Amino acid sequence: MTPRRGLWLLIPTASVLLGIAALPALAVTGVGAAPDAITFDEARRGESRLTTIDVLGSADEDSLVSFAIDGSAAPWLELLGDRGEAIDELLVPRAGRSTADVALQVPDAAANGRYAASITLATRPVDTASDLSEVEIAVVIPVVVDVAGSQQIAGRMTDVVVASVAEVAI
Repeated sequence: MTPRRGLWLLIPTASVLLGIAALPALAVTGVGAAPDAITFDEARRGESRLTTIDVLGSADEDSLVSFAIDGSAAPWLELLGDRGEAIDELLVPRAGRSTADVALQVPDAAANGRYAASITLATRPVDTASDLSEVEIAVVIPVVVDVAGSQQIAGRMTDVVVASVAEVAI
């Protein structure tokens, strides 16, 4: 190989490497959730239940994660923050995790059966002043609610008073 030929190979390679190094650093954004599915077995009419989901961030920066609930059981579900308030988005710290409660309220008029819903968690950038376009990443958690009958309230009788036959007017 002549020195002249090697120089022609070196110049394009160096310019490609310099061009890649000159690109702006893009933030790595991601979201994860656990558990990967939620099932409310044998839910009763009028019953309330809570379960917790973990929302995991794998980003180089803090991320806002928005929630959307769809499906036939969606009106029965609500996401609650750490103070018990209804939320539709959650701040996940950089490479960290946050939690939210999923509250179920089965209506009194719900028929027996299996109802489905899904909770979609989607990332949104916290700093929207950037000129770079970002891709929204979403995770879907399927939810199943199995309504199995009326709520049963149990109790224990502690005292019984019976009137005597003589006191009862016939």
